[in-house]
Formats: sequence, structure tokens, C-alpha cells
Amino acid sequence: TGYILPKSATLFRRHALHFFTGVYKIKGMLFDSLADIKDEVSEAYQEALRQARRNIGKGIYMSRGRELSFLVNGKDDPRREEWNGTLKQLKSFIDEAILSNAPDVMIDGGINYAESIQDYKDGSYDPWVEEWSITIWENPNVSK
Repeated sequence: TGYILPKSATLFRRHALHFFTGVYKIKGMLFDSLADIKDEVSEAYQEALRQARRNIGKGIYMSRGRELSFLVNGKDDPRREEWNGTLKQLKSFIDEAILSNAPDVMIDGGINYAESIQDYKDGSYDPWVEEWSITIWENPNVSK
């Protein structure tokens, strides 16, 4: 008795439901496991890649990586962070979104295009020829 918990521990206790197949379950989480999130990211990327190939044709397509994002206090400029694919980073980012009262957390990315590898090396490529995005968490306390 008499303990003062750090804000993150209080946040964890208030929002955590249980651990299930390795995922930190919080209210609003849209996936049951990290593997499910990674599978959905892969599917979204592959669909964007198919769309880019249909629109552009032959060439070299390269991923721009994956980013976690959420809107801060309704501003147009989201808080972004490159996602390394770990559960630890995901938990931390969602905790930050909760503290910021963000409406949701997304993982998104894009695809670059070049006619050849040499064009990539020379820097003459087209950035953002296609993009993809998935929502992984929705804040149950914020109406959209």
C-alpha cells in the first residue's frame, strides 16, 4: 500500500485485458496477435504492389518501409515512427496514442518505382507510386 505507480504501469493496468497469443490486448485492438498484424501488413503491401504493376508495368518496385502513425489532437500532421516489427515498439506507440487521445493507430507504407536498378542507384526513380494502410487500433473513447 502507498505505492505510486508510474503512468505507464497505470495505463497498462487500466487498458490491458489479457495476453493472448503474444499480443498485448487493449480495448480497441483490432487484431489478436502480432502474427495477424504482420500477415495483414503483408497482404496490404502485396495488393499495393499488384496495383502499381497494373498501372505502370515492368520495372523495379521497392518498399518505402512501414510506419506507425496516429493523429495528434486532430492536427493534419500525424505522429509517425518507422516500425521495426516488434511487439515492444507497438505497445509503446499505442500507449502514446492513448495518452494523446488519438482516434486510431495505423501502419502504412508506400512503393517506389524505377525502370532499372541503375536508376535507383542514380536517384532517378519515382517515389510513392502506390501506398497502403491498415488500422490496427481504434480508440473506444473517441468518436470519429
